[in-house]
Amino acid sequence: MTFIDKRKIKTIAEKRTIKSLVHFTRIDNLPTIFDKGLCPQPEAEKVGAIINDNTNENPDSVCLSITHSSGMFKAMQEKDYSVSWCVIALAPDILWEHECRFYPANAVRRNFRGKPPSDFQGDSALEAMFKNTIAGEKNLIDTRNKNLLSYMPTNQQAEVRVVGAINPQHFRGIYIKDAEDEDKIRSMINPPNQIEINQGSFLFNTRDYCMQYKGKREDYIKWLNGRYF
Repeated sequence: MTFIDKRKIKTIAEKRTIKSLVHFTRIDNLPTIFDKGLCPQPEAEKVGAIINDNTNENPDSVCLSITHSSGMFKAMQEKDYSVSWCVIALAPDILWEHECRFYPANAVRRNFRGKPPSDFQGDSALEAMFKNTIAGEKNLIDTRNKNLLSYMPTNQQAEVRVVGAINPQHFRGIYIKDAEDEDKIRSMINPPNQIEINQGSFLFNTRDYCMQYKGKREDYIKWLNGRYF
């Protein structure tokens, strides 16, 4: 069994000033999530939650992203505009308090398949999410954008796969796109006091889009720096 030095993971997270992890989900899943926590696909489906992502390679885990929701979230929204979505913000201590696998891009990439989970664990795997170049499929290379901040992974689809369920005590906030969604959420659940519901339209676009143009990038970074967590 591979030894994981959690202190080194915490050091990297603090050095990079990682403030939050995020998970996107349907608003209709929130009652189950606040009751049972964020659960891996098999457990989540047993209690009626609708799962968004492909977990074939990691059925024992929950998918999170660092700082910004995965690039695939935008595509999920566009599949069905009748679905109301939200983004749950979680404390970064999950990175060192839970067993995690760190994927520098989407975990289902062909060049990741068949590799043992240990290849994606530990402090070196976390740091690899921020490398200047990341090998992609078909000999393509992901190159780190010079405008990315220290807490932004190189690839916008980088994933943190957390093994097992995540207790709601790690939740820090819920982000919504439309103001009316707050009323819907409050009619379904009664969030603990530490969990605020805020509008966060940036998280409903891809990170690369938010960082693409100077004006939008400045607004996005200002918003990130002003968040309460």
